Amino acid sequence: LHGILHKKHSSVQTKPHLLLYSLLQYTAALYFQGLHSRSGPELDLTALDLPHSRLPLCYGISPEKAALWKSKIKGSTTMIDLHTHILPKMDDGSQSPEETEKLLDLLCKQGVTEIAATPHFYANRESPEEFLRRREESIHMMKPDDRFRLHFGAEVAYFHGMQNCDSLAPLQIGDTGLLLVEMPFRPWTDRMIEDVCAIPAQLGLFPVLAHINRYRLRSQFPRYCHLLAANDILFQCNAEAFERTLSCHWAMK
Repeated sequence: LHGILHKKHSSVQTKPHLLLYSLLQYTAALYFQGLHSRSGPELDLTALDLPHSRLPLCYGISPEKAALWKSKIKGSTTMIDLHTHILPKMDDGSQSPEETEKLLDLLCKQGVTEIAATPHFYANRESPEEFLRRREESIHMMKPDDRFRLHFGAEVAYFHGMQNCDSLAPLQIGDTGLLLVEMPFRPWTDRMIEDVCAIPAQLGLFPVLAHINRYRLRSQFPRYCHLLAANDILFQCNAEAFERTLSCHWAMK
């Protein structure tokens, strides 16, 4: 890919992190082609030209080409924001129904079609029952919005013994079985990893570790990451990790 782009745009200084992002976009296009080949006509990848809204000046991708790419996958794909704080007056996210409406407008412009609303839950501050009561009140503050499918859950802060807490089941994202878990920002320990890895067997839920990119510079993170992955623990990575030069290579890897 680098050789092709370098020859095609020899007068342009290629930015490595944008190049990696282009490869990610191209891989996504190939994936969409695979989806379409099972249920309809294939995508014309020759018209895609590595689409990305930030690339026109570097790679000659016109807004028209980007619009063409979007039109080809419109109606056939789903973009899910798995981790949001849009529910009004639940946590440090939206503070009012009006702010929630603005956040939803932004998500719509970004092409999001499904949203997991995941307000913070801290077991040392309230019970799951109290949290669910507050969440229900917050949901009623929102205006109906048929632009999205909403799934309600929580971002559950890690606590020791959480794998034995049956009352966490209602905090899963909708009825997906996915439990968004926020790990501590203090150094991790073997006990923490053991607790998280025991959740599927004990509760029948599948942990998704929130914003895993925020922990990448911490001690022993690579070792713990391998242990978690070996136990089929899922990771949620913020989009910003793919956009920043210093973390893009790590995120792709």
